[in-house]
Amino acid sequence: MKKLIYIVTILCIGFIKVYSNDNSQSNYADYNQNNFAYNFLPKMLNNRSYNFYAFGEFLYMQASQDGLEYALLNSSLDPGVINPIFPIIPGKRIGFDDDWSYEPGVKIGLGYIDKDLWNANLYYTYVDIDSSSSINFTNFGILYPIWFPPSDANSLRSSKDMKAKWSGSVNSLDFKIGKKIYLSKKVLFEPNIGIKVARIKQLYQFSMFAKWSIALPFREAKFDGNITFKGAGIRAGIDSEYHFLKHLYLFGNLTGSILHSKFNLFQKYNGFLTNTQTPHTVEQTDKIFTNIPCVEVLAGIAGNYSYKESFQVELKIGYEMQTWFRQNQFVRYFNGEIPTGTSDILGDDLTINGLSIRLGTQF
Repeated sequence: MKKLIYIVTILCIGFIKVYSNDNSQSNYADYNQNNFAYNFLPKMLNNRSYNFYAFGEFLYMQASQDGLEYALLNSSLDPGVINPIFPIIPGKRIGFDDDWSYEPGVKIGLGYIDKDLWNANLYYTYVDIDSSSSINFTNFGILYPIWFPPSDANSLRSSKDMKAKWSGSVNSLDFKIGKKIYLSKKVLFEPNIGIKVARIKQLYQFSMFAKWSIALPFREAKFDGNITFKGAGIRAGIDSEYHFLKHLYLFGNLTGSILHSKFNLFQKYNGFLTNTQTPHTVEQTDKIFTNIPCVEVLAGIAGNYSYKESFQVELKIGYEMQTWFRQNQFVRYFNGEIPTGTSDILGDDLTINGLSIRLGTQF
């Protein structure tokens, strides 16, 4: 953590040295006021404004993640056949492909921009995760549960009524410092740097009714997984604006982060031993330390209105996408389409994308 603080401090000092122009141009605001279209500065910065701003965002986001399939379909196998041959043909995977749901989220922030266009910003983001999938299988063939141990999965004689639920939340806190630069009369460009702290919670539950023997009744078996991700690190980005009308502009933001991270994993299988009704439980726990990258993209259209050059209201509507790499640290026993006796960590990415609506004010 100390190394992280040192690195952020050094980068911030370098950032200030590169873009600071206090010594060379004391009337920077007056200079740029005459060189930017639509009198941008008088509507944002004047002696009657404290130059603070606050905003709130409504998010409507879809979370998706590879590797959450829960069954393999072998439609060519007659229920009751012993020792199925792998790889499974046709081997169709059953998962969340058409069941990723959109859930609400929120982003709130507070910032300050000075007359030299230095911009400091602190904001918190919350996104909910809640998707479900199910299948009631009554056709010819059999479904193999991906999340069950090989001994239990291979000995299935019949299966039906599978369902899975993936839930959780994404929480992040960002602080950034940037400076607006004029690339032309209508284009603003803001490189920024800062820190990012995040916590992601994932719960994955799968259950099915199956027969481990033709003579035995259907029994319910379950898999429960729990991942908690915590990370902190450096973030850097570029924000841009193109003011094509007096009160309207297009915006696009790109941010990348590297987070020193920790995963806490717990997963548990509750099923039954082959050809018996004896309960069979398998638990697995792990702690994983690694560095995880994150990429965020935001683009859209915005409008602002200034009241007596001391109070400004702004509305932004855009599309946002976040990619959190290697978030799926669940362990399963199926390697491809072949059940194995080893544990394979999936390491698939978590993607969040959807609508972003921001209402902000500067005062």
